[in-house]
This record gives sequence, structure tokens and C-alpha cells, in this order.
Amino acid sequence: MLHIQTHSAAPHFLHLILEGALDAMHVVALEDAIRKELPCDSLQLVLHCDGLQAVDDEGLRLLARLKHDGALLEGVPLIVEWKLHHLEHYLQSKE
Repeated sequence: MLHIQTHSAAPHFLHLILEGALDAMHVVALEDAIRKELPCDSLQLVLHCDGLQAVDDEGLRLLARLKHDGALLEGVPLIVEWKLHHLEHYLQSKE
């Protein structure tokens, strides 16, 4: 499930709240939501990951790409953070 919030106190931030699984099926929906809600670079994307319960390889690659592109990831579960760290290290070694 995906919740989208903007705050008038912080108009330059777009907050996306992720809950449940971020798997191949949900990656497309998240990418579509980001494209729709973040049409220009004037907003900072903030992903709240506290509610993530499962992330597959596709979801992990999307999170790594968004993080690389400047998104802020908040409340990332420890196991997901560990996997992200190893994926980023692997991708850097391929460059």
C-alpha cells in the first residue's frame, strides 16, 4: 500500500509512505505514483519505509536507484538497509 502526503509546512517535500510489500508487482505502481506526483525536480522525495514488511530484488533495486537520485529514505527496516548497503557496494564495484 502507498500513501502520498504533502505538508503545507514543507511545500518542497513530497512524502510517500510505504506499507506492506515492495515487490515486482508494486514497483510499477510506485514508479507511476512518483512520476505523477513528482513531475519536476522542484520537490524533494521522502520515502517513509517504517511500514515495509517485505522487499524483493525489484523493490530493492528501485529503493537503491531512488536513494542514488537523491530521495531521502526514512525508517528503513534494518534488514532492508543492510541489503541496500550491499547492493550499492556491488553496483559501485561494477562502475
